[in-house]
Amino acid sequence: MKVSVILTDDKSQTFEGVVELTPSTPERKAKQKAVPKAPKDVSLSFSLPIRAFIKRYAGRLSGPERFAVLVAYLCKGQLKKEVLGSEIEKQWNKMKPLLGGKELNPAHSTRAKEHGWIDSQSRGKYVICPGWKGALHG
Repeated sequence: MKVSVILTDDKSQTFEGVVELTPSTPERKAKQKAVPKAPKDVSLSFSLPIRAFIKRYAGRLSGPERFAVLVAYLCKGQLKKEVLGSEIEKQWNKMKPLLGGKELNPAHSTRAKEHGWIDSQSRGKYVICPGWKGALHG
């Protein structure tokens, strides 16, 4: 389809032209960066160094998801092993570029708890919950 366009600017100068338009298709809409989803049955390698683990499993996730994955790494996937909040914050701050470039937001732990990925029996101590791998699916 051809369209004739006539425009006038603020100085009363006129511009005109003919443009060929094509129908919009799903492929032509705004391109979004393809982000691979984590597989349903994720086999995690807790033997990786912490930075490699976070880059592999948490790089594309939200803050609460990253928080849950970091807690899972620090307790090596053991459900009842407690991790101190100070250790989580220390490791987070060492890896700011991998974790979004910001300081640890205290709301991440609250939101991770709301999703059932982690729990805190006492102030400043965290454990992962059985459904924590849900955080990996972004």
